[in-house]
Amino acid sequence: MLDPAHGLDAICDVLIEDGVVRQVAPALRPHLPESGIEVIRAHGRWVLPGIVDMHVHLREPGREEDETIESGTRAAALGGVTTVLCMPNTLPPVDNPDKVGWVAKRAKETAWVRVQVAGAVTVNQAGEELAPLGGMADAGAIAFTDDGKPVSTAGFALQCLERSHVHGTRLIEHCEDPSLSNGGCMNAGPVATAKGLKGIPNSSESALAARDIEVLRRTRGKLHLAHISTAETLGLLRRAKEDGLDVTGEVCPHHFTLADEDIPELDTRYKMNPPLRSRADVEALQRAIAGGLVDVIATDHAPHAAEKKAKPFAEAPFGIIGLETLVPLSLSLVRAGLLTPLRWAHLLTAGPAAVLGLRGAGTLAPGSVADLVVVAPDLEHRMDLFRSKSDNSPFRGKLLQGFATTTVIGGRVVMQDGELVQRPDL
Repeated sequence: MLDPAHGLDAICDVLIEDGVVRQVAPALRPHLPESGIEVIRAHGRWVLPGIVDMHVHLREPGREEDETIESGTRAAALGGVTTVLCMPNTLPPVDNPDKVGWVAKRAKETAWVRVQVAGAVTVNQAGEELAPLGGMADAGAIAFTDDGKPVSTAGFALQCLERSHVHGTRLIEHCEDPSLSNGGCMNAGPVATAKGLKGIPNSSESALAARDIEVLRRTRGKLHLAHISTAETLGLLRRAKEDGLDVTGEVCPHHFTLADEDIPELDTRYKMNPPLRSRADVEALQRAIAGGLVDVIATDHAPHAAEKKAKPFAEAPFGIIGLETLVPLSLSLVRAGLLTPLRWAHLLTAGPAAVLGLRGAGTLAPGSVADLVVVAPDLEHRMDLFRSKSDNSPFRGKLLQGFATTTVIGGRVVMQDGELVQRPDL
């Protein structure tokens, strides 16, 4: 069993009663009644707290052709994810308390995993007027972001960070200066030049990150840098942490797995924002993860219907799906010797739970809610079929290794051996 919140890496049994972890100890089974107990055998597998993916686009309301809360959370359950934080860039955006409540209600009716809600920083994500952050926090929003685009001004970032201290929420920043991206669609460099495409420079990301870190110095707020893709941004994150600022950072599997030189022809399944960067950036991300600088691995699951991705590379939307490939891609870091299994589990469970302030998540300590996942680290599977409503993944058709085999939420088995069993009582 891997419980990174308590540094536990041991062979143990886990006893669950009434949706709560009651006991964790070696050899519990012989001391329990012979009947009336459901046994999940995990010999040769890893048991860890349910995975928390803090960067997921569920698209509902308004873009149900790409994904719905139901379809996206089905994919999450199959991937071993038990909690998602859904981004607010829906149609219309989640920018007021009523919309936060609508998403929460819809999730209770249709979701297969726990859904937490992020609210927009600005009204309609238009960057012109601050959204009612306090009202959304009271309605259940646990973070704020204009993800898909950055917070438009340093002033709005300042106000959001000041309120994050008051409400216990966190500003999640999409680090991109649009004036530097300037309509680019691929990483700026020799690959984009060779393909005749306009590039997005590393400075687009690092300039915005630098802005918000400087604003953070004026507050007691909480800042999270989403989908970091460049060595420069990692340097800013390191210095901010050394200065004692409450700043955290996430990296996505596609960014530490693929480089721009890996893009075949003009395959739009490889188009995301921030884009796949240079091999040097990929290696910098891997070193930062291995060195403990990065707090979270998250997917930035961004589904798009096939007809949208069928457009030419420069016109197709940014984004790829990632919920069903999160475990195998992140486990590649363990196989490469960059992470221990316990540190890997931390980045997927206790790490994001701590960033978001989710009490009871990210641990299997007695008394905690019984959300857990069983992972077979050596199981191989070819990604020919996705359960998300979209399949815009550069890993489609690829043979990957290491998959969740059981997902338990609130003590209820939701997924077993690649098949959904029953919706949890959320």
